This record gives sequence, C-alpha cells and structure tokens, in this order.
Amino acid sequence: MAIFPFASLISFFWLVWLAYWIFSAFDVKKTAQHSRPWANGWLVRAAMVIVVIFILSHFGPTGFFNYNAPLWLAVLGDILCGIGLAFAIWARVHLGRNWSGVPSLKEDHELITSGPYRFVRHPIYTGIIVALLGTALVLSSVFWYFFFSVLAIMFIWRIPIEERLMMETFPKQYPEYKKRTKALMPFIW
Repeated sequence: MAIFPFASLISFFWLVWLAYWIFSAFDVKKTAQHSRPWANGWLVRAAMVIVVIFILSHFGPTGFFNYNAPLWLAVLGDILCGIGLAFAIWARVHLGRNWSGVPSLKEDHELITSGPYRFVRHPIYTGIIVALLGTALVLSSVFWYFFFSVLAIMFIWRIPIEERLMMETFPKQYPEYKKRTKALMPFIW
C-alpha cells in the first residue's frame, strides 16, 4: 500500500509549523545573554534544512522517498506528528516574545509556568520530539529513525544548559517550578 498520502499529511504539518516558526521569530525580545553562542545553532539550522527538503520533496508527483510503513503505523505517525507539532506551537504561542532558537535570556525575561509549561518545563522540545517520532514512523526508514534519535539527544543535551540559565535568573521561583513539573514527559521525566 502506498503511504504517500500519510507522508503528505506529515509534510503539511511540518510546513504549518515551519511557517509559524519563521513568522513568529520576528517578534521576540532582544537577547540579553547567550548560554553558549556557538551551541546548537548549526545543528538546529541543519535540521531545519532537512525538514524543508522533506516538505518540498512531496510537491512532485512521487516525492523522493519510498514508504513501506504498514497502514496502522502511518496513521499512528500522522497522529503523533500532528499532536507533537500542535503542542510545540501552543508552547511557542504561550512563551511569546521570550522565545529563542538557542538557550539564552531575553531582556526582561519572564518565567512562564502556565499553559503547556504547567505540564513540562520544555514543551517545545517535547512536541518536536513527538512529531519527529511520528515522522519516522510514517517514513519507516533508517535515516529518519537516526534523525529522530540525533535531535532527541540534542534537545536532551540542551535541557541542563537552559535550566542553569533559569536557575541563575530565577533563583527562588525556578527550583519550586522544577519540583512541580517534569522536564520532558509529564509524570515521568
């Protein structure tokens, strides 16, 4: 069975996410402090290029990929991708002008603990990891499972960097917030 329609839905989800991410990046506060200006910037940009190539590959009659996922896996992947990207967008909307593509502090940075931040401290990472897992399930290729793994590790690596910044900036509020919420997965971790 051809999984192309499921991959096209994945492409649509990522295209919506990418358009929102680019559009909303123009309305952020000025950066006050980078954790490490060189950290992760190149990897995030490379990941975005791969996502864009994936999206654009579906505008031709056959695309660049051969899909072999069973129907149930493709449906599950679409659901995970849609939910993950919706969660990431909800977090990005709620974070507002405090957002940054790399761990950093903004001028007049605020600690956001409501919306999706009630459930996890890093909901954008959670959403993107879930969406990447869904994408890998639909495409069912070694490359996409590897891509998912690399980006999941990158996001997990970034968590302590961001949390150090938050602990320094909000020494009273952040420890309490950490006690109430998990880093990536509600009730688990």
